[in-house]
Amino acid sequence: MKMRFSSILRTIALSAVLVVAQLTGCAFASAHAGTGPKVIFDEDEMGPGGTNIQATLMLAEDKSIDLLGITVPTGDGWRNEEIAHVLRALQIAHRGSIPVYPGAEFPRRGIHAPLAL
Repeated sequence: MKMRFSSILRTIALSAVLVVAQLTGCAFASAHAGTGPKVIFDEDEMGPGGTNIQATLMLAEDKSIDLLGITVPTGDGWRNEEIAHVLRALQIAHRGSIPVYPGAEFPRRGIHAPLAL
């Protein structure tokens, strides 16, 4: 199955965010939640149960960071549907206190140059 270039970039970016979050979490680990690095996680939350939701839940359960909130733009699905997915996942994980903010509803136009391979 062919992956779109933007999907590949998104996967690489998400992997990088998770690695950085893990490394900074290890460097600043604390016995008390909320005293680590402050994080605002921006992710389209296509779900339910997809890799985007799984990444969000991993960050939500990480006690070495202070997850200030989650922003959800339109991505692989429409923003409002994706917000519903992440709110339900956080509720199931007993992390409903984490704020979720709506991001861009429509993609920006004209910001991508054609890909020359």
